[in-house]
Amino acid sequence: MKEFDLPFLDRDTPLREAFGPMIIEKKSGIVVVGSSHAPILVTFDAAKKAFDTGVGTLGEVESESALSLLGHQPTLALNVLHQHGARFGVLWQVGRTARVLSISEPLADFYLTPPPGGACLNDPPDFYPPNQRDKNSPHVCVVCGSYLP
Repeated sequence: MKEFDLPFLDRDTPLREAFGPMIIEKKSGIVVVGSSHAPILVTFDAAKKAFDTGVGTLGEVESESALSLLGHQPTLALNVLHQHGARFGVLWQVGRTARVLSISEPLADFYLTPPPGGACLNDPPDFYPPNQRDKNSPHVCVVCGSYLP
C-alpha cells in the first residue's frame, strides 16, 4: 500500500494543457475527473500517444485504471479496493492535487517517476510535449526562444 499525490484536472481540459502539471510536479500520471464520470488515472505516455493521434481533451484519453472514490482512512480504503478488485483509489482532492492510494508500492512508483518531458526557462514555461524540439536547435524553445534544458 502506498499513498501519493498526483495532479488533478477536469476531463474537459484540452489535452495539450495536461503535460504542464505532470512536468512541473515530476509525476508520470494525472487524475482526470468529470461531473458524471468516475475518475480515471492517465499516464504521461497515454496522454502523449493520444495527443500525437489528435485527441482533443483529457476525457477522450484511453485509461486502463478507473479510480474508486474512497474518502476513507487508508486502511479502510485498502479494504474497499480489495473488495472491488481495484488497484488505485482517490482518498481526497484539494485544489489541483489528488491523494491516490495504491494497493502496492511498485504500482505507485511508476507514477512517481519524472515524465520524459521538459520545460523551457521562460516564465511561464513552455512545455515539451506538447511542443516539439527543433532537431537543429534542440536547446532553444520553439515558442519563445529561451533555453530548453
